[in-house]
Amino acid sequence: MSLNPNNLKVIARKSRPVPTDVTKGYIRPDFYYDAEANQYKAVKDSLDFPNEGEVFVIKGYNYIDEKFDDGDLFEIENIFINDVSYEAGRKGSCLYTATTSILNKVEKWEYISIIDADFDIEQRKITNASIIDGFKPFFIRQDDFIFGPFNYDVYTLSPADPQYFDWNYDEAEDDFENALNANEEYIYKFKVTDIEKYFIGDFISDLRKLFNEASHEEIYFGSKERLIEWGKKKFSSQFSEEQKLVLSGLVNVELPNTKSKVDNEKISLFTQIIKETNTWLNLELPRYFNGFLNSDDGNIYIEKYLEDNKESLFSKYRQSDIQHIDTQIEFKKAELEALKEQISTTFANGNEEKTFENVPSEETEVLKRIIKDSVSRKLLLNYFEEEKNIDDIKNEFLKQTGANDHLKREISKQEKELQTIKDSMQAVKNEFFKDADFAKKIIDAKLYTDLINNIDPSKDTSSLAKTIETSKVVNFNTNITSSKVFFEELIGRLKLSGRKVSYNDLINYLVLINQNFITVFAGLPGVGKTSLVEHLAKVLGIHSNDRFLKISVARGWTSSKDLLGYFNPLTKKYQSSKTGLIHFLKGSENDIMSEMDINRIALLDEANLSPIEHYWSDFLALSDNDYQKEINIADGESIKFGDKLRFVATVNYDHTTEVLSDRLLSRAPIVKLNPSEYLNDFDVSTEPDLFDAFTANQVNLFLSKGTKEYFKGDVKNKFESIIKALQDEEIGLGQPIIIGHRKYNAVERYCNVAGNLMDDQNKFSALDYAVNQYILTLINGRGESYLKRLNGLKDKLQNMPLSLKHLTKIISVGNDNYKNYKFFC
Repeated sequence: MSLNPNNLKVIARKSRPVPTDVTKGYIRPDFYYDAEANQYKAVKDSLDFPNEGEVFVIKGYNYIDEKFDDGDLFEIENIFINDVSYEAGRKGSCLYTATTSILNKVEKWEYISIIDADFDIEQRKITNASIIDGFKPFFIRQDDFIFGPFNYDVYTLSPADPQYFDWNYDEAEDDFENALNANEEYIYKFKVTDIEKYFIGDFISDLRKLFNEASHEEIYFGSKERLIEWGKKKFSSQFSEEQKLVLSGLVNVELPNTKSKVDNEKISLFTQIIKETNTWLNLELPRYFNGFLNSDDGNIYIEKYLEDNKESLFSKYRQSDIQHIDTQIEFKKAELEALKEQISTTFANGNEEKTFENVPSEETEVLKRIIKDSVSRKLLLNYFEEEKNIDDIKNEFLKQTGANDHLKREISKQEKELQTIKDSMQAVKNEFFKDADFAKKIIDAKLYTDLINNIDPSKDTSSLAKTIETSKVVNFNTNITSSKVFFEELIGRLKLSGRKVSYNDLINYLVLINQNFITVFAGLPGVGKTSLVEHLAKVLGIHSNDRFLKISVARGWTSSKDLLGYFNPLTKKYQSSKTGLIHFLKGSENDIMSEMDINRIALLDEANLSPIEHYWSDFLALSDNDYQKEINIADGESIKFGDKLRFVATVNYDHTTEVLSDRLLSRAPIVKLNPSEYLNDFDVSTEPDLFDAFTANQVNLFLSKGTKEYFKGDVKNKFESIIKALQDEEIGLGQPIIIGHRKYNAVERYCNVAGNLMDDQNKFSALDYAVNQYILTLINGRGESYLKRLNGLKDKLQNMPLSLKHLTKIISVGNDNYKNYKFFC
């Protein structure tokens, strides 16, 4: 390139500050000024500005950082060759240096990027495209034409938002601004040969001049929904009340006269949509259903529908049957009453006088009304006949009562003797445990007995593998082939299970669990941590296929034997813990041996009732991705449970629990859950588990990085500015918060996946989740100096609402707690 080494001028954007000095930093040029050609030219590669395509700002970088947002372009002059300290190949050493003495803003309608892509204008999709920054307008070049300007999200194209361009120049009229504001649902088509003079590399140099000076074609690019809304407003005065409810009525409405080209085009598109919809509803849809219902599949569907809805479908036909049955019941009741009356009359003519001969006359009529049948009358008669034996019965009762009192005295005596025996046994136990280890005494006694009986204890061995059975066969779902459909399917399953989770939150949970050996869900008691994990396991299909294990952690666990078990030297066998984890791990090993491709989740519920780093110590070192997932359970015996097992821990952060150690916090993300108005749980244990599982390979595919590099440019620069605020060693900022390589790599890995999957217009959404769950968890300090550090961090969290909200709460709660600031608040 043709550079003036003494006074170079470039158009650049921010790159990164120097961590130890905010007045210094790096910028990345996109264009340089060619003095000979008297125009700007695009920087083609980093060789123009070695090393790494950057320029070192030796003074005033903090001014750049304050004045411009990440990604904003600015013009900077007085750039000189670094003859003193430049060292080729050394990171951070730049050939060119600059100051901020001459700094100018570049307007947002200048330098709009052009990408080459296959553009389907009907489907609003592009393929074979280069990297797109979806948050900035751009043009598409296809064959001999340029289309745009566009915005782009993960799924579709849309016309550029006119508010982005931030018009602020002093011109009374500007065709482009007026057109964009008036017709914000339009794009424009240009011939490449007509506008090549506006190109600087793969950029349009000035959008105003392009539009005002070059011929172009307007193309409506709004959605059908927006068009229908426009049509309803446009034609509202000509619709009847019925026609306002049915859009197909538009076909029979006389269209208004208009001279506007835009309105005429919209009217044409609008009526076409209505005609197509009307044709589909009245012709295509009935034809489709008639064909389907006459097919084998249709017959099966009808039979199933009738079976599922037979109660409601046949209720009206059953009503007449019910009425007939009620009539028969009333008839039978009348017959029964008549029969009772007949029996009563017959009985009265027989033994009535004998029955009531000893009964006072005023009670006789009462007894006659009460006793309606012959059986009751006979019982009453027998009672009077046996009345003479009542004294004998009373005497026998008194005799039995005396015997019962004697037995009670004997039982009380035996109970006292039994308690004496128990007390003696307890005294023996206390003495036995008092001075020495109980297990050692038992082992000594066992070995002594074996030697007396000429038994070699070392020959009594047994493998754990013999006690573990292979888990049952899994039904896999192989119909879903894309990430978006995968997440929509899971959201539907969650809804059926009684749990509502937002699209981005679901992506966040699954990416964390998939990328980390252990993930922590934290919150106050009752926010739904455990049920959320159980629901996730359920909708993934592993809950119903014996690949989910819930472990209730108890207070007082001190070592891995509480979680896993221990080798019993008496039986020469491995004694597994009642948690069942050792069997669960062995089942995972069996899955590997049988090539069963399915994930597993072990839930440590209420995990911090005891210190996690103690009882989970066998697994803590395995949290890093490069460690083989294997544990030793005895000499010469281990379990290789593979990389498809994940641990999820739920923790409370109230005064009843243990704090999480730095060793765990450096390896695990913390998802902080808050009470939510949309929480709507059913009892997981009582719900049928009917969901097919997804293979581990499917889950990895749906949660893969994709082709777009998210963690770069503005996102990477913002994260590094956050790290700088945390690690700054300046006096007066309190203890630095060090971000190690493990944390940095975890954030980058998370962002590169979640950033491509999340459905959000905020380009920092994935970084926001990552910082909130990986970085803010390290906050733990006190004092005014530490508060200054947190306030500096707060300034770096703009456009990151989750992290900013949580940090604000940390500061607020800490201010009320004697300047003691913690992540868990």
